[in-house]
Amino acid sequence: MTMHVANLQTAYNHHMSDEAVSDGFRIRLLAAQRDMYISGICLFLNLLLQMLYSSMVVNIKLEKSLGAMEKQAKGASSSYTNLLEEHEILQKQLKKLVGLDGTTDLTSLEKLLKENATYETEVASLKKSVAASDAAIAQVKKQADSQSAAYMKLLDETTAKGDQAQEIKDLHAQVVDLKQTVNDLTKDRDSLKTQIQDYDFMFAEAKKKAE
Repeated sequence: MTMHVANLQTAYNHHMSDEAVSDGFRIRLLAAQRDMYISGICLFLNLLLQMLYSSMVVNIKLEKSLGAMEKQAKGASSSYTNLLEEHEILQKQLKKLVGLDGTTDLTSLEKLLKENATYETEVASLKKSVAASDAAIAQVKKQADSQSAAYMKLLDETTAKGDQAQEIKDLHAQVVDLKQTVNDLTKDRDSLKTQIQDYDFMFAEAKKKAE
C-alpha cells in the first residue's frame, strides 16, 4: 500500500512539473509507473481475495445454520408424525369404546357400565353377608366355648354324682350341635368368598372388554 502511494506520488509530481527530465529520471518514472500498476493490481487482487474469503466464511456459516435447521425440521416432522399416529390410535380406541366402528352397537358401553354396577352391588352385598357370617361364627364360637367350659366344669363336679349324667349328655349334645353350626356357617362363609372371587373375576373381564 505504501509503495503504491509512493509511486503514485512520483508520477503525479512528474506530470505537474514542467521541467525537462533526464534519462535517469525518466527510467525512474517508468519504474514508478510500473510499480504503481503492479501494486494497484496487487491491492485489487487482495481486495478480491478478502471479499472471496468473507463470502466463503458467510457461506460456511449459512451451510451450518441450514444443517441445524434441517435437523430441527426433521425432528419436528418426526414428532408431528408420532403425534398423528398417537391421535389415530386414540381415535380408534375411542370409536371402539363407544361402538362407532361397526363392531358393537351404541348401547354397548352403557350395558357394560350397568353390568359393572350390578357386579359391584352384588359384591358389596356378598361382602356384607360375609361380614355378618363372620360375626355369627364368632358369636357361635363364644357360645360353644362357654358351653364347653360349662361341660368341663360339670364333668369335674359330677364325677361323684351319677344323677347329673343326663344333664352332662345334654350339654355335650349342645356342644356338638354348636360345633356343627360353626362348621355350617364356615362353609357358607367360604362359599360366599368364592362367589365374591368369581364376581371379581367377572368384573375384571368386563373391564378388559370395555378397554
